[in-house]
Amino acid sequence: MKQKIILIIALCLINACNTQNKNNNIMSEKYDFETVKNSKTDPAVVKKREVIVVMYSMTETGAYYLEYSTAISFYKTVKNFHPNGMIKSRGSVVGKDLSVGLWRFYDEKGNLIKEVDEDKKFGKIQVNNILNFIEKEGWINLTTGVGREYPILKENYIDFENCRFVLSFVQKGKDIPVTENDPPFLWVIRIPSEKWNNFYDTTYFIDGDTGEVLSKETIYSPIEI
Repeated sequence: MKQKIILIIALCLINACNTQNKNNNIMSEKYDFETVKNSKTDPAVVKKREVIVVMYSMTETGAYYLEYSTAISFYKTVKNFHPNGMIKSRGSVVGKDLSVGLWRFYDEKGNLIKEVDEDKKFGKIQVNNILNFIEKEGWINLTTGVGREYPILKENYIDFENCRFVLSFVQKGKDIPVTENDPPFLWVIRIPSEKWNNFYDTTYFIDGDTGEVLSKETIYSPIEI
């Protein structure tokens, strides 16, 4: 009986160690100085399985990666690194720069210090509802990927297919003035002026709880060269 107890304890300790090692491996991701240094492009670009990783050069304040799925997706993963190369934060972004989903933050030794669920800030209308709305308006195509940001590797440099929309989510009294008619939450969708849309800048204001389109503004805004 005593031997069985000792064996069970030993197995538990081994399992705990393996779990800890897995967690440490996840947390201790490091910036790839060697790949960036030897890259023929700036930023460096590598393909890992089904992901294309765009790796920006390290500076005094740190560096970051942008990761894009080779499958059709309007999300990208952002990984920020401390100057010593240890992971600083990681999470997902949609619509150019709106943080969504679970973000994790680490200290300079790679230890997890906090997690933030960015989706909790949204009202009843979630990101996927907004993406479906943008598609119905004809600006993007969620099936073919038209309108998403995506890296394009040239002979000796990296170019990008720009995201066709910018998303903002604001709260009454915090990000917008408080008036009687203000909704509690507000989505702002902006379609920037580009050649593909004949240089018309279009902005939608949508109630974050009901999905009602409160207003739509369109202005001709040619880009000056």
